[in-house]
Amino acid sequence: WVQAKRLAYGLRCKADADCVGGARCVCPPTQPGCSAAQLECLPESLDTGFYCRETMAACLPTAKEGSPGYCKKKNGQNQCVPDPIVGVGAEADVFAHNVLRSPDGVPFSARIHVIDISNDGNGVERSGNLARSGGGLLLAPDGADENAFLASVVKSFDVAPKAACGVGVLPCAQPGFSASCDDNNACTNDACNQTTATCSHAANVAACDDGDACTLSDRCLDGECRPGIAWVETFAGNGLSQPGFGEALTVGLPDPRGVVEMADGGVLVSVGHVIARYADGKLLPYAGSGKSGKEDGSPFNARFLLPAGIDRDGDAVIVADTGNHRIRRIAPASAGRTVSTLAGSSAGFADGATAAFSEPVDVARDFDGAVLVADRGNHRLRRVVGDGVDVGTVSTLIGDGVVGANDGPVAAARLAYPSAVAVGAPGAIFVAERYTVRRLSSGFVVTVVGGKPGFADGVGSKAQFDEITGLIVRGDAGLVLADSGNHALRDVSPAFAVTTIAGDNVPGWVDGFAGSARFWGPRDISLGGGGRVWVADRDNHRLRRLQLAVVACADGGPCNAGACDPASGLCITKPKADGAPCDLGPCLSGESCLGLLCSGGVGKDCDDGEACTAESCAPETGVCAHVAITGACDDGTTCTTNDACSKGACVGKALNCDDGDDTTLDLCEAGQCLHRVGPCSKDIDCFDGESACSLDTCVNKECVYQATGKPGCCQSAVWRVDFDDGSVGDLQLVASL
Repeated sequence: WVQAKRLAYGLRCKADADCVGGARCVCPPTQPGCSAAQLECLPESLDTGFYCRETMAACLPTAKEGSPGYCKKKNGQNQCVPDPIVGVGAEADVFAHNVLRSPDGVPFSARIHVIDISNDGNGVERSGNLARSGGGLLLAPDGADENAFLASVVKSFDVAPKAACGVGVLPCAQPGFSASCDDNNACTNDACNQTTATCSHAANVAACDDGDACTLSDRCLDGECRPGIAWVETFAGNGLSQPGFGEALTVGLPDPRGVVEMADGGVLVSVGHVIARYADGKLLPYAGSGKSGKEDGSPFNARFLLPAGIDRDGDAVIVADTGNHRIRRIAPASAGRTVSTLAGSSAGFADGATAAFSEPVDVARDFDGAVLVADRGNHRLRRVVGDGVDVGTVSTLIGDGVVGANDGPVAAARLAYPSAVAVGAPGAIFVAERYTVRRLSSGFVVTVVGGKPGFADGVGSKAQFDEITGLIVRGDAGLVLADSGNHALRDVSPAFAVTTIAGDNVPGWVDGFAGSARFWGPRDISLGGGGRVWVADRDNHRLRRLQLAVVACADGGPCNAGACDPASGLCITKPKADGAPCDLGPCLSGESCLGLLCSGGVGKDCDDGEACTAESCAPETGVCAHVAITGACDDGTTCTTNDACSKGACVGKALNCDDGDDTTLDLCEAGQCLHRVGPCSKDIDCFDGESACSLDTCVNKECVYQATGKPGCCQSAVWRVDFDDGSVGDLQLVASL
């Protein structure tokens, strides 16, 4: 039984009364915040973009068992699949294929509802596809509850029930009678259908409150208010690269590169050569004249050059002014938002008070008030210390300017194009690179996730990324990453398990449920209150927000385990005292609680003693890995040159001491060439220039060198030189001397 309902989708309208069949007069999905002239009749009931093959209901592919939108697997196979057809429509110049048209000749689509009583699995799925192709519903009888089935038919088809036992039914549209269609459900849109004179209750996907003070991100799904629904929404930008200010959804936001939520709830965005501010639906300039330059001064006389990462400093703002190779500061509004330079002058590298950077792309304030800088072009993590107003002093925390992935003691660690930085527990710093995230803690650098380019979830090194450009630390010590090359937002648990929150490695612009949302090159992210994650969606030219599926009282971690009182929403915690032991994983030992956060500890010693291997510790297992590296090294002997790493070992080229005279024995000792003529006859013949480190004697016409053992001397054994063949070895005749 198939019924097609005329909804006149796509027709212009002024109010809901202009639409029929449950359609509403709203803005098209591609034109949020449209003008009155752009309103169209559209279906109010939106789905997730995925449906469950077993139930034909909307589902979320990332939903876990017991959570909203979960679809049970069948024979181990995921049954939550994309809609085969997301809608049916027609263009105004198409007149074939039985296109439905309104009286004025404008085509419109139809919603198709299907009742399938075949009880055949394949038949039900085909019927479901037919129903969904028309934006409708599939209904199948349930012998266990016939009344519920009939009720769903009435609700779906807007069919008024007949009077039972002589009891009259008062339709909502009866002349002179005004009946309320409110079903007291915030997750349905209630309306009186003027055509059928019945109430309709269309499920919506609005934000809601489930009554539990401990849950946030509540949202309607299938007509019910469900907690913990991750949701993506656009707040600024019309998708065009032409800059503008005013109504946030109607102006251009070209290539946003940095974002931060301020204490007052406003959001700052670095775009073009300015810093803009979003608040209350408006996008307005905050600092920068709009022209490129490096001038300091008043907010609209100052100039930037392609600013990127930004962070809060109380009510002030720190800016990575990438194109100018500088770190800038915008004073609080109370101080006139004056722009000044904290560090840097021109491209280069230098520490100290006259520091130089090369394309700094991100900044973050640490717990001591210093500014951390991801110095991308110098392959270093830098730190600016000062009073936060005047020029500060710069030092290098990680990196020597050579591209590398070395973990281990901070002095030996290397970075490759660091792109984002964030601060975790006291003493812990996270740095994102192209495919990896590294952690610096207690003077030890370790790779926590990633390592190879790609797109894969997993734990630790099994996860794959493609150009991480944004990084934030959640309240529970987990991370959220902007995986720009994969057009996705990724979640990293405190145990370094990586899952994809939103985006699917396909560029696009889709709001709604996080599991079906799409991004295009998200560049930066910022954590706000209540699990809000602001996204600078660069190639979509938009400012967007991900509402994380969070609870009001997140677990405080190993030093502040907590639970939430569902009545009050207050956190009930069990804090540990400072100094109490805690655990951050197998790559650290001796961690302890400090200020309710687990910090400190000593990194696992993975040093194999080889200068030509890079050591790392797998955070999920604690297993040490040793990867061969290349580059210059020192093999420990002065009689070789051009020492270089090869297959994990330091190899040098032997110094050539051949003087071309066959009557001399040519030797290298202490980096110098010696040329002996025949066997020795006295001790002076054996002098090697290292009297402090060896006692040189002539024994049985052979030179014998005995180490003195003094500090700074390497040779610890007695050894000899054989003048017959020039070999050097341990002395075998000590007992007979």
